[in-house]
Amino acid sequence: MKRIIITHKTPKGKLIGRANFQPPINSIVILKSNKKFKKVGKIYDVFGPVNRPYVKIIPFKGFEDYIGEVYILKQKNGKSKYRKK
Repeated sequence: MKRIIITHKTPKGKLIGRANFQPPINSIVILKSNKKFKKVGKIYDVFGPVNRPYVKIIPFKGFEDYIGEVYILKQKNGKSKYRKK
């Protein structure tokens, strides 16, 4: 799992974090504590320098004011479930 550090909250309720890699959009961001995982939010936007981009996260209920260290779940790289024939 790769790490993101959430630094602050925007006036519109989104969370801003800093990463050391280019995370995929729509990835789930989780909080890991005592071998339990809690979903914090979903990546909405990636902006800034390529080396250390900023990440905008839409928080789930209960994590609107969270600031700290979170991790990204890996997304599956597969085709969509439904496709035209």
